[in-house]
Amino acid sequence: MKKKLTQKRLKELLDYNEITGLFVRKVDRKWNAKAGDILNSTDSNGYIQVWIDGERYRGHRLAWLYVHGYFPEV
Repeated sequence: MKKKLTQKRLKELLDYNEITGLFVRKVDRKWNAKAGDILNSTDSNGYIQVWIDGERYRGHRLAWLYVHGYFPEV
């Protein structure tokens, strides 16, 4: 079962800059995912994608959660 990502959990892991639209890691996650890294991985459609706790999220949805505290309706 997929665990629901909360704004609190997101803010524990990432910083988000509303002006630049960039996400930056706050904590080390793996050998290749270090604090301070800018998250810029894109999918085949050009959307930023971010893996958090084993789940993939699109950056624009995470930005909404980060700022507003909930995911936008689909």
